[in-house]
Amino acid sequence: MSDHDDIFENALLRLDRAAQFVQIDPEALERLKHPKSVVHVSIPVRMDDGSLRIFEGYRVRHDDTRGPTKGGIRFHPQVHLGEVKALAFWMTCKCAVAGIPFGGGKGGIIVNPKELSRMELERLSRGFVQQLADFIGPDTDIPAPDVYTNSMIMGWMMDEYSTIQRQRTPDVITGKPIPLGGSLGRDDATGRGAYYCIKELERFNNWTRGNVRVAVQGFGNAGQHVARLLHKDGYRCVAISDSKGAIYREDGIDIPRASELKQSQTSISNVYDERKNQITGENASRITAPYIVEVANGPTTTEADNILKELGATVVPDILANAGGVTVSYFEWTQNRAGYYWSEKKVQERLQRIMAQEFEAVHDLSVEAEIDMRTAAYAHALNRIGEAVESQGTSRYFNSAMKVSQEEHAQHHPGQTGDAKGGPGMGGPPEGAGPQNGMGGGMGGMMDGMMEKMGAPKPKDLYPSLMELPDLPIERRGELEQEAHGRMIAGTRLLGEGFEELSRSAAGDDFAAMQSATAKIREGLSDFESGLAAHRALREGKAPRDVALQWFKRELNIDDSVNVARSQALLWGMSPFHASVMVVLIAFAVAMIWMYFFKMRRAASLLEKLSTPNAIAEGVGVQIAKITQETADVKTIRLVACHGGRIPFNYLPGQFLTFTLPVGEKPIRRSYTISSAPTQAYYCEVTVKREDKGAGSRYLCDELKVGDTLEVKAPSGRFTFTGEESDRVVLIAGGVGITPMMSVTRALTDMCWPGEIHFIVACRDPKHFIFESEIKRLEERYDNLHVHVAMSRIDQEINGYRKGRLTKELLAEWVPDIASHRVHICGAPAMMDATKAMLSKLGVPVENIHTENFGSTQKPKAKVAKGQEAHEPKATGAKITFAKSDKSTELLADETLLEAAERVGVGIDYSCRVGTCGICLAKLLSGDVTMEVDDGLEPEDRKAGSFWGGVFGVTGAALMLVPLAYLIVKRNKKLKQTVTKHVSMRTLLAWHIYAGVLGPILVIIHSGHKYESVVGIALTAMTLLVVVSGFIGRYLMSGFAKEIRERKAMLTELQTAYDEASVAVGSNPEAANTLRPFSGFFSRLMAGFFLSEPTTEPSVAKANSITLVRLAESIADVEYAIRTHEDFKTWFGKWLKFHIAISFILYGLMFIHVNYAVYFGLRWFE
Repeated sequence: MSDHDDIFENALLRLDRAAQFVQIDPEALERLKHPKSVVHVSIPVRMDDGSLRIFEGYRVRHDDTRGPTKGGIRFHPQVHLGEVKALAFWMTCKCAVAGIPFGGGKGGIIVNPKELSRMELERLSRGFVQQLADFIGPDTDIPAPDVYTNSMIMGWMMDEYSTIQRQRTPDVITGKPIPLGGSLGRDDATGRGAYYCIKELERFNNWTRGNVRVAVQGFGNAGQHVARLLHKDGYRCVAISDSKGAIYREDGIDIPRASELKQSQTSISNVYDERKNQITGENASRITAPYIVEVANGPTTTEADNILKELGATVVPDILANAGGVTVSYFEWTQNRAGYYWSEKKVQERLQRIMAQEFEAVHDLSVEAEIDMRTAAYAHALNRIGEAVESQGTSRYFNSAMKVSQEEHAQHHPGQTGDAKGGPGMGGPPEGAGPQNGMGGGMGGMMDGMMEKMGAPKPKDLYPSLMELPDLPIERRGELEQEAHGRMIAGTRLLGEGFEELSRSAAGDDFAAMQSATAKIREGLSDFESGLAAHRALREGKAPRDVALQWFKRELNIDDSVNVARSQALLWGMSPFHASVMVVLIAFAVAMIWMYFFKMRRAASLLEKLSTPNAIAEGVGVQIAKITQETADVKTIRLVACHGGRIPFNYLPGQFLTFTLPVGEKPIRRSYTISSAPTQAYYCEVTVKREDKGAGSRYLCDELKVGDTLEVKAPSGRFTFTGEESDRVVLIAGGVGITPMMSVTRALTDMCWPGEIHFIVACRDPKHFIFESEIKRLEERYDNLHVHVAMSRIDQEINGYRKGRLTKELLAEWVPDIASHRVHICGAPAMMDATKAMLSKLGVPVENIHTENFGSTQKPKAKVAKGQEAHEPKATGAKITFAKSDKSTELLADETLLEAAERVGVGIDYSCRVGTCGICLAKLLSGDVTMEVDDGLEPEDRKAGSFWGGVFGVTGAALMLVPLAYLIVKRNKKLKQTVTKHVSMRTLLAWHIYAGVLGPILVIIHSGHKYESVVGIALTAMTLLVVVSGFIGRYLMSGFAKEIRERKAMLTELQTAYDEASVAVGSNPEAANTLRPFSGFFSRLMAGFFLSEPTTEPSVAKANSITLVRLAESIADVEYAIRTHEDFKTWFGKWLKFHIAISFILYGLMFIHVNYAVYFGLRWFE
């Protein structure tokens, strides 16, 4: 076993050791011991001297359970597949330890980059991306810099990938230059992360910095950053070393000076600071340092770990200590996706928060389980990976690809299924079998025989499997894509081997080997083209006959431009450009005429569908994955997608789900608030309190079990907080009202939100404190989270819980400046009313208070005493009309609008039935309604139908009187003379233009504000028509006049040239005979199809004839253009006169509309 394989095996031993301390599916653990996929590529690079050199490279994707794989690409002569696999494994664990949603990946090329020029290095980098283009991607595999690669190389790779994808894709690679989307703080991220770990060691062990001596082995990029930060922080660095030497100084080394010397004189240089197995069983016993922080990957062997543990040394493992690099890479990926970039200070603050948080988690696990920190770190990572596996659907993800039928197993391994005597094995064919086909031509008889003996079937062509395109099933499409990708990889490998063999054989003049190498190159090219063609067919979805036609044309060198050349002349001698412009103009005119009618017809169709009674939005199915008992009467239910993967909806912290529950004969719908954070993409949780009189909660708490499925409607609700609304928030929860607050708190802490959070809980006693342990743990971990608890039924204050109910004094004590905070309240109505009154007295503005009820606000209906006769409720006399369903009824006493709608069979979606969810929102067309609770309405909903629509309409109408006045003044001479004494016509024209634009804009805003009046619709349409006509008349017509003048001047020049050419042709019989085929109309029509530029030098007579034909075509084109423009100008001049009449009709309609708007506006104010 090589040293590189030892590295991977060493990593797997640590995985097995950590698995003893976590609960993880054995199959999932076995899956982690093998990389998900490995690519071995050959990269041909043209060197500066013209020679071709083949480089080998690897890319490994270890595991993508928690997200796309992530890992660096290194250029080094000692790169080996075993090393790359180990690094990819470590990256999986490192991402899990840091809590970022990535899996592990790694790549490398066997090359000494110092031997290459900059141009050769760029060609190598781009060539590597070309080979990996189908393997990497922003959501699949994200490379980054590593040993001997830097931001410049990452920039080349990102640019090459973007070129291949035909779109800029900055999030495919991290570690890029800042101008290309790189993140600030990336250069020193690895060293800074290790520095933050050392700071946590200091906090846990109460060091005195001046007494701590530091030695840095590996004074490279990360080592220098760690040393610089520790030196700046007052630590005494006594030793530094790299691959060429070391420096020791008892009173401390000047680190900035040492860094300058290294960069200028390279006295401590050429460091390969990612060196593995530096601390081994041979030298571990000589180490006296009590604390070791591993900034490199895998520097300590398993044997050395045991020795260091016996010596009592604390080792901060590599997967934790150097996680700063991948964490900031995640920040860069996030910034690329959002298109918003952070400051360096913000990057460093978030990095410090994550490193401190994860160090504390690993340290606590190490202390609790009495294990070393390395094992604790791996256990911490496995725990998170296990949670992701569980959320995806337990172990089915891992073993689904391993279940092979006995028949398929027997087909691939015949020797293992038959008996010893008669079964076909590796030795030969089965008894009685005839000659078997091998791989076919191209590889020779010897290879055919070898393949026959191995029992391998001939590779099937992919083309027959593509005959069903574009109707190929999704499952079969995925299988073909994998097979095609395998063909491309195999072809690339054969190409690399063939080029390498050809290079060696050419140097030795071995012609037989050359022939064998070229055969291998042809075979590799054939495999690659086969896979590539299948990929293109699958991606583009083209029918096989179209693909075959393109192949046939390419093989016969048939150029598509032949068809283009034949179509240069169209009907009536129009050029293609002229004809296309005319077609576009006609199509535009037809589209504008029919657009309005189509839109209205489509809108009527949609409204008809929506007006159907009981039209309830369809839900989606979810599966119950886990049920947790929070308190005696509260349970948390975890929901996952029925078929694994991400949950089928997105939500915001504080929203709720509406469940359709099979209770009784008719299903009921109930809403429950989501308590999990939207940062968890693979599951969603709701927390439900069992109510004796609640049919929905009884069903969820008593009858529901793991594995059941429920139908839910997409999340809704406006009681949300995402961190963007304010930089400080107070969350006040009463009882089970803690659920939306928990969702908000989990989301904010998962995002490392820097704002201030005050979490205030009011409950009976500790037994009724939901999420108590998790809230305490979050408060200990996050400095910006402050938890305050008031309990009404405890005898004395315990664990910091205050005795009694929530009071104004407690709020002022816990949050002194509460008036400047955004406040969210959730709980029973009585609790919320009391809390809002307290907040009002504390000076909190009403707009800063947001509430959600947990409990009914409906007044209880009066009970009928025994012996009394129950009377039917009397009608109130108020008549309700539901416009869409065209149903009417009288409202009964103590009846809500929703109940009235249900009584007459009008289907309206609902959830809470008390006005808090906003699902049953309907528009009031006329009349008045009252609402006891209007939390479900947004401010714009409450303002609907306000006077602003009338303001816009009146103002717009007034402005549009200015163009009307301009038209009257312009056409009345006496009035014009009077007005121009005070205002010039040029000024009036400017007013006419500006008012003519602004007025219609306000009218359109007005119509959009309340777009339901027939007059308003007609007004808007005619306004647009008048404005467009005015602009065309002012600007387009002047342009037409100028173009007509230019075309007439061009026509004069063409006619002069035509007359001169006619004289030359008329005096030459040969030239006249040449023109005869073009004299008739149909011959003239077809002339353009056959008249082409001569391939040889024509005679003078023929040249003059061709010139004359061209001039005649040009004259006809120009004359047609002039006639078309003049006709358009004439007709549009008539339209402009008609548009004046439309303007007067428009203002008449506007007068009616505005008067009605003012009238109804005054009624609204009353």
